[in-house]
Amino acid sequence: NWSVALSSGSSFSNNVTWLPTTFEDAEVLSADFDGDGADDLLGFYPETGEIQVALSTSNAFSTPTTWLVSFGTDSSQYFVGDFDGNGQDDFIVYHDNGSFEVATSLGDSFQDRGTLGNSFPTDTNQIAIGDLSGDGRIDLVGYTINESNISWQNASWDVLVSNGSYFVFENDWEMETDGVMGYFNRKWDTIKENLRDFGSKLDSLRAKFSKKRRISL
Repeated sequence: NWSVALSSGSSFSNNVTWLPTTFEDAEVLSADFDGDGADDLLGFYPETGEIQVALSTSNAFSTPTTWLVSFGTDSSQYFVGDFDGNGQDDFIVYHDNGSFEVATSLGDSFQDRGTLGNSFPTDTNQIAIGDLSGDGRIDLVGYTINESNISWQNASWDVLVSNGSYFVFENDWEMETDGVMGYFNRKWDTIKENLRDFGSKLDSLRAKFSKKRRISL
């Protein structure tokens, strides 16, 4: 059974059963797949590639239905987030060869978009997602350990930015640290070169693009 304890902002209610069935042997994630503002449940079966979704009615989950089949088999990591910026969360799988497959939400089913864009190095140790560019679409961060100096401050960081159609590798990001938290920041030298023809707009654009994005590690 799947139970929910609703938040009032200061406490949680008693848990109530919202779905009296289970996603047996599935990888389960939660996100807003139909764009109504309420998070839903997704069950992914890696061996068969079937994706089932139980939509939230705000006081229960509907009976799970199949939204896509034969997707992302043999994948090793799974993510949800709004890849194309349409307000409906999508499903992304990662393969150990560094590639990603994307299934975009149509509100009542997923569309298999296949492998979109660049890949991470095959020795990437950990992957995180977040909207690093502030455009409302999720981006991907890959972390690769430096075996000679194992710490996240000395690791390699790769960023794949979503443009709504593809994940694009961008090498103009750098990791900064205050010793506790890590920040991704666009390198201003790269942005300045890209925007040299904008003249008088340069200062305002610099303030926009040099804004630091905090991520959790």
